[in-house]
Amino acid sequence: MENTYKPNVGMLFWFQLPLLIIIGILIILLKTSFVGIAVLVVLLVIVTYSLLALMKTSYAMDDDMIAVQNVFKKIEIPYDTVKKITNTNRYFANLDVFVLSMDRIEIAFGESDGKVSISPRGKEDILAALREKCPDAEYEEAVKARKDYKIVEGRLVPPSE
Repeated sequence: MENTYKPNVGMLFWFQLPLLIIIGILIILLKTSFVGIAVLVVLLVIVTYSLLALMKTSYAMDDDMIAVQNVFKKIEIPYDTVKKITNTNRYFANLDVFVLSMDRIEIAFGESDGKVSISPRGKEDILAALREKCPDAEYEEAVKARKDYKIVEGRLVPPSE
């Protein structure tokens, strides 16, 4: 039986798209030179890739492995090769094309020290399943503490007043 999870999309992702679009519009309005047009093309590629990543990124777990899919690549990780599972929300923990949020799970696997980060909706469900299916893997909690914040359903929630 396979469980498929969509990515958890963080605020940083939603912030970058309008910012890139605004920069692109400003470049067009300023009647740009060749450099401005080149920058605009790069921005369009980034925005297009970001939207494709939003639509194509997914994580699937079955009885034998976890499959991580994005726009261009699919990685299948057998549970018996998982060495370490890290629950983290550090931005620079592992810059990876499979994540759309800072709230992520980092999975170290294989003999060659492969590493992939995922940011699924239902993060706690996947963490529980990974702990069950990878009993020999080391587990690390590296969530950056933010004073009085709580993690609710895999999201960092500020203190209520």
